[in-house]
Amino acid sequence: MRPPPRNGCARLVAAPLALALALPAAAQQRRVADVPYVPTPMEAVEVILDLAAVTSADVVLDLGSGDGRIPIAAALRRGARGMGIDIDPALVRLAEENARAAGVADRVRFVRGDLFQADLRPATVVTLYLLSSLNLRLRPLLLERLRPGTRVVSNSFGMGEWRPDSVVVVERPGGDFGPRIYFWVVPARVAGAWELDVAGRPLALEVRQSFQRFEATVRAGGKAYPVEDPVLRGDSIAFTVRLPEGGGASAPRRFAGRVAGGAMSGTLDSGGAWLARRRPDPGAAGPRRPQRGPRRGRSSAPPPRCAPASAACGTRWCCPAPPRRAKRPPSRTPARTPREGFRPEGARPGGSLPGLDSVANGSIVCYGAEARPRRQPGARPKSAVPAFCFSRIHPPENDLPHPNGRSNLSSTFSID
Repeated sequence: MRPPPRNGCARLVAAPLALALALPAAAQQRRVADVPYVPTPMEAVEVILDLAAVTSADVVLDLGSGDGRIPIAAALRRGARGMGIDIDPALVRLAEENARAAGVADRVRFVRGDLFQADLRPATVVTLYLLSSLNLRLRPLLLERLRPGTRVVSNSFGMGEWRPDSVVVVERPGGDFGPRIYFWVVPARVAGAWELDVAGRPLALEVRQSFQRFEATVRAGGKAYPVEDPVLRGDSIAFTVRLPEGGGASAPRRFAGRVAGGAMSGTLDSGGAWLARRRPDPGAAGPRRPQRGPRRGRSSAPPPRCAPASAACGTRWCCPAPPRRAKRPPSRTPARTPREGFRPEGARPGGSLPGLDSVANGSIVCYGAEARPRRQPGARPKSAVPAFCFSRIHPPENDLPHPNGRSNLSSTFSID
């Protein structure tokens, strides 16, 4: 187990690159950010270059390059151009010294940086020596930023649900087995609905994709025909469909071609060419329909139905006026105004009221109460009308506390 730093594990150089990649033993034991790095065996470097089929036309990008042995070996032995990214400045300087000693400083470059912010587009081969957690974090970036057909090689750790196209176990000179090397080819995006044209015959192709594996269905004449033997490797695609012929019998046809953006094209094994174009997504953003009226709080262009302005209109557009909202009917609740001298039944000046003791030379003032006739015997009782009453001492501006020390505000009572 090799826990690397955040930007990957640096790899120490071994003897096969001679003095250009030789390091003292003390340097091989140094730590970066308190995390040790483990050198990649040179036999594993050879497997990585062979598995990716590196040639002089490739650009090899090593994420977490360490001492730079993989880009240097790609330039020295395969004639490729190389680039390494590492977060440790000491390792970046060491990789530059190794490149100058190997005589390939003009073909390789090493920079210090965050590999999650790196520009991956120029690379045709990407090499990794990271933990599984870092591989999973890098996976969406690799699939999004790398071009279809780019080769990805990882030492010892996979990519989760993205299954490798091949796995090789490194064999060491003593007969022991070394690390596993995982290999992928970045697939093109083919999921979705396509309009398929086979020798002038319009068909519909529906593709469901999971990384480099996909399933598809061809629809013709209201019937669905499943795709057999689907293969997707980079931007190359191939599949077989049994389509009905003129006499009603079905014959298998092998489609082979390439994916380029929103189109696929190729040839048939029986002769002829085929072309598929991606069907526009109905949910994609398109021209919006004009609104029937301006939105509240913002101005908008009037709908095209409106006629141009005229002398009678006097505005830029003559549109029907929006309907006005109906006004809310006035409230029927009587105003709550104080009424002097109103005396509910049983209340009299100088007398007593429920919740209110007698007050000399006082009167009763009530709010929100209406006088109602007394209920006849046997009649249905009416709902109670609350009234808030209090006693006042004349004159009104000389409000005094209750003589018994209680508030002059009475309790709520009901009047029938």
